[in-house]
Amino acid sequence: MEEMTGNLVLLAKDGEFDFIAHGANCMNVMGAGVALAIKGHFPEAFEVDENYSLELGEDRLGNYSMYIATLNDRMQKERYFKGLKGIVNFYTQLTPGPTFDEAACRLAMRKFARQYGGHGFTLGLPLIGCGYGGGTWDEVKPIIQEELSNHFEVVIVNYTPERQIQKRIAKHASENLTDV
Repeated sequence: MEEMTGNLVLLAKDGEFDFIAHGANCMNVMGAGVALAIKGHFPEAFEVDENYSLELGEDRLGNYSMYIATLNDRMQKERYFKGLKGIVNFYTQLTPGPTFDEAACRLAMRKFARQYGGHGFTLGLPLIGCGYGGGTWDEVKPIIQEELSNHFEVVIVNYTPERQIQKRIAKHASENLTDV
């Protein structure tokens, strides 16, 4: 398992991963953090969440939905499907806010690994459930190691929003300007 700092969505758009995943609530709200960024850049992931066959609420907890980018999608939408095969919504919290559920996270990841693991795929993940979800990295990291690391090449991306990246670039550029 590799860990890095960056923007999961932008890295996915650059073709760094076969799959990306994030923690989602069971109420079809992708209103903050990585979920909001995914909704904005990959609206297909939100549409899959909207049209998921399981009812909103507890039925979804511990499951996952996924948008599979078909070959046709990748050819037509090359600008943001460079090799990206899928975007996974892990249902790790019942409602928006600090309702992260460790057991649900573990179960959703286990189900996904059984279905798609073992093929050498790279999976990009944020610190699932550790932002707005209210979980801690100390509880989530072992779950990822136990449920996903043996089945995927896992890359944990400590999320940096685009506006923060742009501010850092601008600051760095201005600090390197000198009068000659």
